[in-house]
Amino acid sequence: MNLIEDGILTIQGKNDKNKYYDPELIDIQFDIVKTSSIYLDENFKILKFNLKKNDVKYDRDKLVVLFNSSFCDTYILAIDSENNSYKLSGFSKNDLLYFINSIKKIFHDKSSKYILNYLKDNVQEIDFDCIYKSVKEEKLNSKCVIPCSEGISSH
Repeated sequence: MNLIEDGILTIQGKNDKNKYYDPELIDIQFDIVKTSSIYLDENFKILKFNLKKNDVKYDRDKLVVLFNSSFCDTYILAIDSENNSYKLSGFSKNDLLYFINSIKKIFHDKSSKYILNYLKDNVQEIDFDCIYKSVKEEKLNSKCVIPCSEGISSH
């Protein structure tokens, strides 16, 4: 549903071109990102969808599935034990701060900086150094912080 809501994935009728917002119409395959932390793996499922690798199955006689992505092909989100989702990479909004706060519930006495370093050491799929540096230096046009749907300046 996150991919549909964000406008990354569009489902439309093959003949009538009507848009559909029902994720039940497709079967989308995600990879589960294994971390090097038992605490993360026990409390969060980190999912990755790659446009080149992962498959989307649907009734090709009735539907067309389109993707809107300009420069990247990977989307990463986390889902906690209460089924809350956190968009971590590729989406138009980034829920990294909410994700850090959720992790703080596990590590009650740790700072956000500790959690960010912990994530950097345990989740190799996301460039946390780039995210931290870009936000700190207010370079919000870096590839690691802009949505995949936005174009990248060539100058």
